[in-house]
Amino acid sequence: MARDRPYLWRNHREAIASGYLDRGVSSAISFPTGGGKSTLAELKIATALLRGEKVVFLAPTHSLVGQTARALKKTFQSYDIIGDIEEDVTLVDAVILPEVTVTTPERCLMLMSIQPEAFAGLGLIVFDECHLLHPRDEDRSRRGIDAMLALLNLTSLAPEADLLLLSAMMKNTEEISGWIEWLTGRKCLTLDLAWKPTRQVRGCVVYPAEQISNLNKKILQARRAKPKQRAAPTALKRELLASPFGLFSLLQTWGTMDRQDYALLPLLKTPQPLSTGVRKLGGWYLTPNGNQTSGAIAAASVSAGMREVL
Repeated sequence: MARDRPYLWRNHREAIASGYLDRGVSSAISFPTGGGKSTLAELKIATALLRGEKVVFLAPTHSLVGQTARALKKTFQSYDIIGDIEEDVTLVDAVILPEVTVTTPERCLMLMSIQPEAFAGLGLIVFDECHLLHPRDEDRSRRGIDAMLALLNLTSLAPEADLLLLSAMMKNTEEISGWIEWLTGRKCLTLDLAWKPTRQVRGCVVYPAEQISNLNKKILQARRAKPKQRAAPTALKRELLASPFGLFSLLQTWGTMDRQDYALLPLLKTPQPLSTGVRKLGGWYLTPNGNQTSGAIAAASVSAGMREVL
């Protein structure tokens, strides 16, 4: 690890100086993408392994489990790292966790319910993409509940284990740190520095306010003409066209109101179709039709000789 990455960035050094690597210190990290969260996580994992402690790394999806396990195996080549808990574990199986277990919260919950004693000696609990603890209002799945149950059960089975929560989308990092301190009874660092070593263009797709206002009026008029129809008619959807623009900035947090910090540029030569959704109590509302619009932007980018990743 030291040969591949011999330098620590200033946010890494500040975290270490604050006691980040100390036993008994948990952390909530909300650095932006590319800000060095993975390096800090591996440093914390390294200290646990050097003390002879086991690590459980929670990742929300199977693809992220595989990606994380491969990265950790590359870094910690002399340690036993498993990318997920076997699906066919039964009540009679004697499970011995490896030194690092990377798994989904759901699979972790399954094993804890069968053999809680397998988590003896656990020294570190890492939760990547921890913002999933609080799902969006429209999310009707159990992912948030399962993630919280996994975290609470792990801290109950291994009360001395440090916690490390990671997410680039965590806005209330200090509040989360306070909750972890209450949960563990020990110190938890708030690491939310917006600095990163590279300048990266950030952008979002926006539409002219006048066009959106006119489309909303058109939807309202059509709804009044057909108050009992559940979904918007196809003829109306064909008329919902707007011109996408890209709002770009080199700032990480969109933190100023200074016009010169931003650039507004047209993304496509022709207006793109938006779509509609249906409200719970009836009525239609405008939606961005994100998949089709992003596909059109990607195709235009490729035509312009740019590499595109969706």
